[in-house]
Amino acid sequence: MTRKPFVGVIPPVLTLFTKCGQVDEQAQREFLEFLVQKGVHALFVSGTYGAGILMTMEQRKKLFDLTMDQVGGRIPVIAHVGAADTDTAVELAQYAESKGADAVAAIPPFYFPHSERSVIAHYTAIVQSVKVPVFAYNNPKASGILITPNMAVELGKNGLAGMKDSCFDIVAFVHTKDKTEAADLDFEMIIGTEGLWCPAAAAGAKAMVAGLANVCPELVVDYYVATVEKGDEPGPALVIGASSVFLDLLGWSVETMAISEARVSASHHDADLHAGTRKHSAAICRVQPRLRSFEVLFAHLHPHELPHEVCDVGGRPCPSKVHFLGKRSADQKRHHDVTRDGRSVTSGCVLHERF
Repeated sequence: MTRKPFVGVIPPVLTLFTKCGQVDEQAQREFLEFLVQKGVHALFVSGTYGAGILMTMEQRKKLFDLTMDQVGGRIPVIAHVGAADTDTAVELAQYAESKGADAVAAIPPFYFPHSERSVIAHYTAIVQSVKVPVFAYNNPKASGILITPNMAVELGKNGLAGMKDSCFDIVAFVHTKDKTEAADLDFEMIIGTEGLWCPAAAAGAKAMVAGLANVCPELVVDYYVATVEKGDEPGPALVIGASSVFLDLLGWSVETMAISEARVSASHHDADLHAGTRKHSAAICRVQPRLRSFEVLFAHLHPHELPHEVCDVGGRPCPSKVHFLGKRSADQKRHHDVTRDGRSVTSGCVLHERF
């Protein structure tokens, strides 16, 4: 029987911690509820965004506990169980399954160099330890191991359900998809970034793990809907206009997060639209009511960094501004550094959002 694939927008869920470094259960529950209510299609927990590798075994188990309890089966949950050793990954996989996770995923064993044979044995042990689908998490920048198309075929033959591909190489993504399909495997390829969703969808991908969906989930869900023809089937008629707006907003979101490190205040919701972004003003205005999510996240992640002071294009102090990274003039590009405590942070300067 063919397994039902994951579909749509899957945030790699941020993990919120207390000042003492423990999982903040109340904040995490609120954040999970926010994502579910905003219409995401599934969740990917304890991954890179979720700081899973930095957490202890007990912290990760607690995260699985509260995630499954809060979500309550409303949408699927993929639990990332990757570890440097096989025994830990297997124990976490079995625990996640016992708590109701719909699937587990694992980055390859990291730190030490491993042969292809060892990597395949590692994944095979995880597959054999649980009944839920097991996905590889292909992130060679983090793990030091690239899962090649040929390895994916071997893993698929050993029972691997698919792969979350975060190597940021669309050619390799398509090649892996083609190779596993040619081998007649039920092997699902999930693109690991919203930035490559359009070409991945054109190649037949049905789901994306989208970091931006942590902050603007409706925007990414709308983007997904705009690039599929009907139902759960991504179509070839991709909406280029939606893609263009989304990519600009993606730059804005990434820059927003960067500026948060420079003591971004999240206190108001008015906007000052500069020339050069007016064609996207309608899309920006749609996002403005959702920006309160930034305030919630920043309050948990950087409570000590509010309020702040940054500089505008003319170098004047400009409190509570977030800078849009988009189409900037040469003059604007010359004034893109924000200084904080003697440190310099790059920022765009086309759209200023006052939270």
